[in-house]
Amino acid sequence: ADSWNDCVTLTGNTAVLNKQGAADLIVSIGDNSRTFTVYPYVAPLLGTAENPFTIDNLTDLKNFRDGINSGVDFSYKRYRIHVENLENIHWLQTADIDVSSEGTWNPVGKQNTPFKGHYNGGGHVISNLVLSGNDMGFFKYAISGSIRKLGFQNPSTSCSGYSAVLVAYAGDELIDSCYATASSDITLNFSCGGACAAIVGRVMEYSEVHVNNCHNSCNIKNKSHGYTGGVVGNAHDKGSHLYMYNCYNTGKIVYAGKGSWIGVGGVFGGIWNNNEGATTKLDFCYNTGKIEATNGFVGGVMGEGRHSGGNVVSYCMNTGDVIVDGHPGD
Repeated sequence: ADSWNDCVTLTGNTAVLNKQGAADLIVSIGDNSRTFTVYPYVAPLLGTAENPFTIDNLTDLKNFRDGINSGVDFSYKRYRIHVENLENIHWLQTADIDVSSEGTWNPVGKQNTPFKGHYNGGGHVISNLVLSGNDMGFFKYAISGSIRKLGFQNPSTSCSGYSAVLVAYAGDELIDSCYATASSDITLNFSCGGACAAIVGRVMEYSEVHVNNCHNSCNIKNKSHGYTGGVVGNAHDKGSHLYMYNCYNTGKIVYAGKGSWIGVGGVFGGIWNNNEGATTKLDFCYNTGKIEATNGFVGGVMGEGRHSGGNVVSYCMNTGDVIVDGHPGD
């Protein structure tokens, strides 16, 4: 049983119940009595940046994912999560989580039930993630929120469409301090006719996405005719705004597709056009990984940007070899 001090705090003639379900306050001292004003227990607000919901293990991670994907109010650790509040809820991963026992991962967030809110990896990693299928990522759709401080160790991919290790489609999202890494004998394999990369597959139309302090050291190979980048694959050419700061790639990038109009870049694959005010801006980004492409618009940092009215690349650098159709680039 709880002690008196556990349940009640007395200050003058004020008593505050410290625990939910604490009994009514009755004080009897001999023949004397004291009257206290009793204030009920109020549970600390969870889901704030200061007091986030925690994801401590694989079971928590799956419960979090299944709740988001359900599209309806759901229970998480005895608390009720209301879908209309998801954009304001913060989640904190408190440990490294190995997802190898899951086989092929079922992503967080669907097209009609995207992940909205704030996910903080806490500097921890998701290891042995396996992605297979069309439009795949740890998150499939992430909009109106943030993803921070999350790493991926030894991921495996066999994906098509628009895919990436972290998030396939991002819209109105801040992605900060996320990365993917793998041993040198592991290659992320894609057959993406849309776009592929390690961090973001595609920036969605009419949205603003910031990708800061993110990097990739995985080798990437795309066997289809889609945009290919180390960190971000592609931005939609209608009203999208992509801002990348201090991002880099050290993995080898191989584009083996046949689409000569496709962009291939060490950091960012590229954007087709700048319609309806679409913009891309890369600052202080660099690539050291080797890039090999059969054809296409190929660059050490950014690939395609033919219609360059809204594209700015500043203070960026490439030191990796760029080989196009067997020939070294300039």
